[in-house]
Amino acid sequence: MTITTDEFLADVKRLITIPSNQTRFTNADLLAFGNRKMQDTLVPVIDSLQQEFFVTRSLVPILSWVNEYGIPPRALGRKLREVKVVSPSGGRADFPKIAVEREQFYRASGTPFGFYFYGDKIVVVPVPQADGYSLQLWWFLGPGKLVPVSDACTVVSFTFGPITDDVVVSSVPATIFVNSTVDFIQGVSGNSSYAIDRVITAIAGTTLSFALGQVPTDIAVGDYLSIAQTAPIVQIPDPAEPYLVTLTAMEVLQAIGDFEGRDALKETRDLQDKNLKLLLEPRVEGESTPIINDYGFVGGPRRGLWGIWGGSV
Repeated sequence: MTITTDEFLADVKRLITIPSNQTRFTNADLLAFGNRKMQDTLVPVIDSLQQEFFVTRSLVPILSWVNEYGIPPRALGRKLREVKVVSPSGGRADFPKIAVEREQFYRASGTPFGFYFYGDKIVVVPVPQADGYSLQLWWFLGPGKLVPVSDACTVVSFTFGPITDDVVVSSVPATIFVNSTVDFIQGVSGNSSYAIDRVITAIAGTTLSFALGQVPTDIAVGDYLSIAQTAPIVQIPDPAEPYLVTLTAMEVLQAIGDFEGRDALKETRDLQDKNLKLLLEPRVEGESTPIINDYGFVGGPRRGLWGIWGGSV
């Protein structure tokens, strides 16, 4: 079930009975409260369950004699879930993080073996001698900043090629124009940003044009296009929306000095926190995660010259 920001606002106003004609807090203010509680409370709670809700991945080519690569700019918490190396043949292998204390042992150039962090950089060791390898980065893409539905576009139809990829939308808001960078967001339950940071090259009426290959092939009617890092829907598991509503309502009540009203919601908040964790973990109830010795003699994957190589990406 997709929950739009308009529906989220209505839920907050119903919970704390905010009159529609009050002027102290605008819808933008209420969305700002919601954004703050999503970032400082709800996202950490969901992430702590370790059920991979916000995980995505990207492929970064490793260039010869270049050993420093940036963490994806939108990685939540500036952290990575996993790093693998992809060989020229397409096989994947573990890419271990080495201790900085041992960095001096990997100065010689050669085949990529592992990495260490240097500030906001991933440093590949040893220095790669040839092109053809890639880093497969698994990282956390957090929910987009909540914005009004009127600030986004709804997909009506789309065509691919031959000169551009075109998306027809219901309307084009003033927030979106030529050269805007947008995210493609699922319009069905899950609501993930399945393609991010895509640049609009032209606008003709309600038709948005992109360079070839920039419109994802799994686009669907009813999806949304929104300015990068924003979303007109609540990008969290559906059962978490009531919890976010309660957290936002408590923040509003505190802001207006209604501490009695805020405290009255604490019991609801605590129950929602408990039930949400029970509902979201584990994601697969009938299967446990087995402990496997990948380096054992029985049942392990194929071994390659530089480690354990799996199948194609």
